[in-house]
Amino acid sequence: MVGHCPAVDIREETDVRDAPLSRYTFSQADGVCTVTPMGEFDYSCSHDLAALLVEQLSLPNIRGVAVDMSHVRFFDSTALTSLITAYDTAINSGRVFGVVNPSAQIHRVLKVTGLLDLLTAPALR
Repeated sequence: MVGHCPAVDIREETDVRDAPLSRYTFSQADGVCTVTPMGEFDYSCSHDLAALLVEQLSLPNIRGVAVDMSHVRFFDSTALTSLITAYDTAINSGRVFGVVNPSAQIHRVLKVTGLLDLLTAPALR
């Protein structure tokens, strides 16, 4: 729905956005939209991920976006750029953004790239 983060029950396949190797679920609490990407994220779907996160950050009743990365199996540098784009959008619009529950692979990628502290926002933990 336009104007708010859609509430989605992760068990309901019909409410999940499907892409070839990725999908998303949404939940909202206290003005924070949690986007939970699942699957594989590479150059083929990174633009969609960035657009989705920026869209959620533009909604009027959202103070921030958390990206729950616990269900991501693969994540490349172009997908990492999607997170940086969303972070920049949040900062420029006075909102909060961060990665929560990173899988071991995502944690390692964020640490190696020096982005772990920047993208794992304390305001969203």
